[in-house]
Amino acid sequence: MQGLNDRLSSYMEEIYLLKQENVQLRKVINDWQENNSLFILPTDQSQHSRDIQELQNQVQ
Repeated sequence: MQGLNDRLSSYMEEIYLLKQENVQLRKVINDWQENNSLFILPTDQSQHSRDIQELQNQVQ
């Protein structure tokens, strides 16, 4: 029984560490997006839609 408790404790510690790492990674992603938002150009979705429709028609 003690072995199961030790394993559970180990898993819970790993989850805690992964959650902390996740918070740090989200911060890195958000910082990158803020710093690089000027480089991301808005796209014309209508062209993508036409391309997708054309490809779907070719597949059928």
